[in-house]
Amino acid sequence: MVQTYNGSYNQFKSGFTYYSEPSEPFEIKAFKPFSIVDAAGNTRYGGFCAGKSIPLKVSFGEGVEIPQASYQWMRNGAAIPGATNVTYTATEEGAYTVTRQVGTCAAQTSLDYVTYNSFGVAAFIQKDFTEPLCQGNEGILRATYVTSSATYAWYRNDTLLTTPANQPYLVATKGGTYGMTVTDAGCGTRTTTTTVLFLPGLLFTISDWGYTLCSAQYNGRVLLRQGNTYPGGVFFQNANYQWFRNNQPIEKGTQNQLLTFKGGDYHLRVKQGQCEGISNTVHVDSGGMPKPILIAQFNPTSRHIELCPNESTTLYVENQFLPAEYYVWKKEGLVVAEGYRLYAYEAQGPGTYSVGAYSSSIAYQQGYCGAESDPIVVTYRNQTQVRIIQSAEECFKVRGKTLFYQAPNQAPRTRQWYRNGELIPGATETTYEVPQAGTYHLRTENQAGCVGLSDSIVVSENQKFTFPGRILAYGGTDRCAGNGVLLAFEQNIPPYGYRYTWKRNGQPIPGANQYHLEVFESGDYTFMARFDTCWAESAPIPVRIGEPVTATLSGDTVLFSGVARLPVQLTGLGPFTIRMSDGSTSLAQVTSYTHSVAPAQTTTYTLAQVKNPCGTGLTSGSATVTVGIYSVQSGDWQDPATWSCGCVPTAEAEVEIRSGHVVNLTNGTGRARNLWYAGGTLALGGAGQLVLNQ
Repeated sequence: MVQTYNGSYNQFKSGFTYYSEPSEPFEIKAFKPFSIVDAAGNTRYGGFCAGKSIPLKVSFGEGVEIPQASYQWMRNGAAIPGATNVTYTATEEGAYTVTRQVGTCAAQTSLDYVTYNSFGVAAFIQKDFTEPLCQGNEGILRATYVTSSATYAWYRNDTLLTTPANQPYLVATKGGTYGMTVTDAGCGTRTTTTTVLFLPGLLFTISDWGYTLCSAQYNGRVLLRQGNTYPGGVFFQNANYQWFRNNQPIEKGTQNQLLTFKGGDYHLRVKQGQCEGISNTVHVDSGGMPKPILIAQFNPTSRHIELCPNESTTLYVENQFLPAEYYVWKKEGLVVAEGYRLYAYEAQGPGTYSVGAYSSSIAYQQGYCGAESDPIVVTYRNQTQVRIIQSAEECFKVRGKTLFYQAPNQAPRTRQWYRNGELIPGATETTYEVPQAGTYHLRTENQAGCVGLSDSIVVSENQKFTFPGRILAYGGTDRCAGNGVLLAFEQNIPPYGYRYTWKRNGQPIPGANQYHLEVFESGDYTFMARFDTCWAESAPIPVRIGEPVTATLSGDTVLFSGVARLPVQLTGLGPFTIRMSDGSTSLAQVTSYTHSVAPAQTTTYTLAQVKNPCGTGLTSGSATVTVGIYSVQSGDWQDPATWSCGCVPTAEAEVEIRSGHVVNLTNGTGRARNLWYAGGTLALGGAGQLVLNQ
């Protein structure tokens, strides 16, 4: 009556899930699990013909029968008088259970065995295994119709097998088509078949979802699972498992799944009988969160948004499939909003906005499993550019073409559409249906007199504005000298009757009239499809072959503490190896990159070298990081103890007064290049004065 459970147990708290290490062994005093089975070994249900009976018994599984135990069979929750043995013959439909008792210790079968009237011999074959089976193993086939009077004949590939007539199950050791004929006097005969698949080895995989340790679901851990490649099967029975990391066996990694908190290359070995299988390799990334992509409402391609004063625009995280749960929005580097799944933020007022994506709030607080987007700059102007787009339309038609105006938030404006520079009477709505060819633009104005002007859109006869496909670039669009790029048109239009032309820098390429084009020189390539006088042209695909790699450093900044991020703009084929003038190096995978520095004193940085797979490139630019002085406590301006440098600020110093600090300047003159307020206060009084040398 004693079982010892040894393993790893999940502990749950409202709002959180975390995973403990394996516990120490402990004892639970209880019956080992037991169940009801029929003669075939079925534990859930069995059919019988009217007037027949199903012999049932208690199966002790891994346990044993206890001589002093007493039993009580029940049907539909009611005790059956006199049914107090290990066996019972059921003659009625219902849900059967058994209570087992020794002294004051009692337990009941967890599953009901359900009997039902099958109105004849309604027999089927049930498998107790998952497929495919490996050769050298075995699986049990069971009849679902098991009565005291039924007889069974088993076949494999139409050959009768030698088995007892009253045996309602069969042990399968080979693949093939198995048949079973069941006969029950007075009820009829039924034949049914099933196929069993045996293979020389084990077939299984580990699903690769691009795992990263920043997965929010498991708080910095990744759950790997072994899966069967065949429908209906997931795990192998009676199998031994061993997980490997970087080709080394993992201690305690002997289950069909693995919860890991380390990066590396993982695979699984499974042994079943004499068979052995090795899975595919899955890479778990130990790096950080992929960078969130920040876009602006109504202008998703621009990094600089112009608005009229007092207007706002909504910023969105475009790639919301990131393994991130917690988002932190910043304006000018200061947090303005944060929260779980906060995918959008309404940017109010000019400034530089960005968003950070983190696996959890704890990850944000502790500085791991996170990444920050590239910024979007919002500015206010009294004359802005508004955006209009056009709908797709059929060839040969102008009427029905519609122009749409996309407005920022909280922007009640008057609108006026123009054709060929002339006002269109009555065209004052957010959409305009074009009745004829021409050049169209839109003018808006709000109550404060802020004017918005759109770019012009040319609407022509016999022109299809929506390109019916896309251009794929195999091998990438940036290549080293001597390499080529294959461009291919992925079509969404019927191939019959269309003529094709490739262009380079706007000029047709002689003979280039196929779906694909081999490119060996730099240029902007487009693909045109024509049908009669109707035509459509793709957006340009910039191809750069043998282009020199360049790196430009910029971004003078003031640093009071922490690190400064210096923007480096790169061109050419990545990845790029960057070496700075201070000897530090970094690897950049993208063309817009930031290099982090933490100087102890004001330092001017330059780029010493940039390299890519093609060779060494050209460098330019510089960035000066001015290390400022900040307050460490409240006090007098002239007191060195007030400042982080332990000195009195000079006229060339960048000075910051931090949150909660009050700096007094009541006598004498305080000097600084600039004074920055970070929540602190400067108290001027008496004969005190501050002179800024901006």
